[in-house]
Amino acid sequence: ASNKKWVISAEKSDRRFLVLETKDVPTDYVRGRRNTMMTQLDAGGRAGLLYDLLRMDLKDFDIRAIPQTEALYEQKELSMSTEQQWWHGKLWTGELHRAHDTWGSPILCSMLSDDYFDYFAKTRAHGKAIMESQLGRFLREATPEIAGRAFKITENSKAKYRMPGLRMCREHWDKYMRAKFTWPEVNERPDASGSPAQIA
Repeated sequence: ASNKKWVISAEKSDRRFLVLETKDVPTDYVRGRRNTMMTQLDAGGRAGLLYDLLRMDLKDFDIRAIPQTEALYEQKELSMSTEQQWWHGKLWTGELHRAHDTWGSPILCSMLSDDYFDYFAKTRAHGKAIMESQLGRFLREATPEIAGRAFKITENSKAKYRMPGLRMCREHWDKYMRAKFTWPEVNERPDASGSPAQIA
């Protein structure tokens, strides 16, 4: 139990914690419930509880199947690495870069990497920023559909990413983080061809 917002370091594959968020109730109510419970325990409640526990059917119980709760998702979000925080923010706003038109249109690989390094510097994160090649691998792990999407129009042109739709990227991110985030709605905007971008 804690009054702090960040309670545990929960990685994306963490299977150790059951995280619950309790309601904020008046102290008098909590004290009254506790007194009632203690009275019941002293009146044979301990034996009754043991009786029920000994007869509980645990045949299908899997100790490794940790309940996935909103509180656990919040701890995972608070525990993200810098590149995870950066990408999560992109998915949250539906904007790859402030100078980039739409999510569905191609974006320079260097523009994305520069944006990550700017984010790292502004947040004054501890440790070292990952290298550009590592960032590319991270994006491919977080969004498998991006694999093979770095391309050049001509031999002398700069490599670009063509991202899948925002909805698909968010679905991949949920799977990558083993969470189910509640995403905000983002209004669709047409891409350069006049067609709606793949946003939601």
